[in-house]
Amino acid sequence: MHPYVLISLFSSLAAGMLAGAIWARDAHNRGNQLAALLLVAGSIWSLCDVLSSTAADAATAILFIRLSCVGSILVPPLGFHMLITLEPALRRRYARFLRIAYGASIAFAVVAVTTDAMWVDAHPVSWGWTGEIGIGVAISWSVLVPFPVAALIGWFRLRDRAHPLDALLGIAVGIPALIATMTDFVLPVMEVPFPRVGSASLVTWGAVALWKVYRFRDPILAPHLFAREILATLPDGILLLRLDGTIRAANEKMAALSGRSAAELTGLSVSSLLVEEAERSDGVYEGRAHRLVRVSGEPISVYVRETPLADDDGNPLGYVIVVRDLREVVSLRSRLITSGRLAAVGQLAAGIAHEINNPIAYVQSDLNMLREHWQSLASDLGKEVDDANVTRILEEGAELIEESYEGLDRVSGIVRDVGGFSPNARIQWEEADVNRLLDASVRVTHPQLRDHAAVERHFEAGLRVRCVPQELMQVFLNLLLNAAQAMESAGTIRLYTKRDGDFVAISVVDDGRGMSAQTAEQVFRPFFTTKAVGEGTGLGLSISRQIIEKHGGSIELETASGSGTAFRIRLPINGPEPTPSAGRSDR
Repeated sequence: MHPYVLISLFSSLAAGMLAGAIWARDAHNRGNQLAALLLVAGSIWSLCDVLSSTAADAATAILFIRLSCVGSILVPPLGFHMLITLEPALRRRYARFLRIAYGASIAFAVVAVTTDAMWVDAHPVSWGWTGEIGIGVAISWSVLVPFPVAALIGWFRLRDRAHPLDALLGIAVGIPALIATMTDFVLPVMEVPFPRVGSASLVTWGAVALWKVYRFRDPILAPHLFAREILATLPDGILLLRLDGTIRAANEKMAALSGRSAAELTGLSVSSLLVEEAERSDGVYEGRAHRLVRVSGEPISVYVRETPLADDDGNPLGYVIVVRDLREVVSLRSRLITSGRLAAVGQLAAGIAHEINNPIAYVQSDLNMLREHWQSLASDLGKEVDDANVTRILEEGAELIEESYEGLDRVSGIVRDVGGFSPNARIQWEEADVNRLLDASVRVTHPQLRDHAAVERHFEAGLRVRCVPQELMQVFLNLLLNAAQAMESAGTIRLYTKRDGDFVAISVVDDGRGMSAQTAEQVFRPFFTTKAVGEGTGLGLSISRQIIEKHGGSIELETASGSGTAFRIRLPINGPEPTPSAGRSDR
C-alpha cells in the first residue's frame, strides 16, 4: 500500500477519534459540537480518498472521489459556523450569511455527486487514482471559502490581545485551508500530480484544539465546562434562580453550606433557604446579611449578593446569588472583642492594684505600731499580773497580729502579681526564681482552681532563669487555667521543676479529659479554640509558645483523649541574647 494511502487512512481514523474526544468533553456546547462535526467531515473526506486510491477501476475511483466532496464541501461552512459561534462579535456581524453558506455547500455537494461538473474522470497514478478536476471545483471554492476566511480575519482582529494560544488555534484553522487549497485545487488545475492531503491537514487543527481544551481548560471551545470548573473551585456558594425565586442550579460549596446535595437544592424556593436579617447598626456587615437555614435546622450567618441575569437583548432570565460563609468572621470578631475586653481588664487591674496599695500601706503601718504597743503591753502586764486568762489573751492577741500580717502579705502578693499582667507593666529582662513565678501564678488563679483542682508542687530548689518574669507568669497562667477547664470533675494539677543541663524543665500536668490527636495538632494555631464563641479567644497557647520561643526555649504537648494533658517547657538558664526589641511585650 502506498504511503499516501496510509496517511489518508491514519487521518480518517485520527479525525474520528479527535471528534469523539472533543464531543465527549462537553457534548452540550455548540462550539464543541461544530468542532466535532468539522472533524467528522474531514474523516469522511479522508476515508473517501483511501477508497478512491485503492479502487479496482476508474469508475469506482471517480465515484469515491465525487463522494469525498460531501466531506470537503461541508468543511468551509462548518468552520465558518464554529468561528462565529465562539466569538459573539463575529456572530452579530456574519450570522445572516450562515444559511447562504450551508445552502450553497449542500447544492454543490449534490452537484458533485450526481454530475461530472467537479470531477470529470479518474486517471491512474503511482499511489492509485487521481481525479480530473472540473470547473465546478473552482466555482464551489470561490463561493464557499470566503466565508471562513472573512471570519478568520475577524477572529485575529478581535483577539489580537488574547492569550498566544488563541493565535495558535487560529493558525491551526488556517493551515488546513491553505494546504487543502493547494493540493486539492491549485495543483490539480496546474495538472501537477500530487496527493490530495487537504483532509489530512484537518487533523493538525483537531489535535491543537483538543490539546488546548484538555491542557488549558480552554474557555473558547468549552465555555460551559470552564464555567463549571470555576464554580466548583470558588470558596463561595453560588445559586442560579429562576424569575419566580426557585433554584435552577447550585455549586458544590452551596450544597456543603446548606447540608444538602446540589440535586436536592434544585427546585427549592430560595426564601426557604435564606432568611434576611435586619441591617446591623455596628456596620460589621456591608450589604445584605442573611441566615442560611441548614437541613439540620441550624442557622448560620452568611453574606448575600444578588445579580440579575439577562439574555443578549436584556430580557430577564433570573438571578445569580453569591453566598459567603460568615461563621469565621463572626467568630473572629467575637474573639477580638474578647481580647479587647481582656486588655481593658488588664488596665483596670493595674489601676485597682495601685489604689489598693495605698490602704494596704496604711494597714501595714498601723499593724507595725499595734505590734509594738502590744509587745510593750504584754511585757508590762506579764510582770504585774499573774493571771492565766490575761496571759492567754495576750498570747492570742499576738497570734492574731501575726495572722493579720500573713493575710496582708498575701493581699500584697496578689496585688503585685495582678499588676504584673498589666499592659503598662515595666518589661525588663532579669533573673527570676521559676518556683516563685509558679507560686505567684497559682495564687492569682486560686479562685478558678479551688473549685476544680488541687495543686501539687514538686519543685527542685534554687532554679533561676534569665527572663521577663511577667511574660513567664502569663504562660503559667494560661496553662493553669486550661488545666482547670479540662477538669470534668475535681482533679489534680501537678507542677514539676528540675534542672536539665543548661536548661530548666517545667511541666504542668493535669488528669483532665485530654485531647484528640486532631485537636492536639492545632492547639498552638492562632484563634483555634474548642470553647464556645465568646468564651475564649484561641490566642492563649499561641502567645504562650511565642513567649517561650522568645526566651530561647521550647514547649511541647503530651496528651491523649481521656488520659490527661501535660505541657512540658524547657527554658535556658542564661536566656537568649538581648535584642533591641526585647524590652517590649509580645502580647
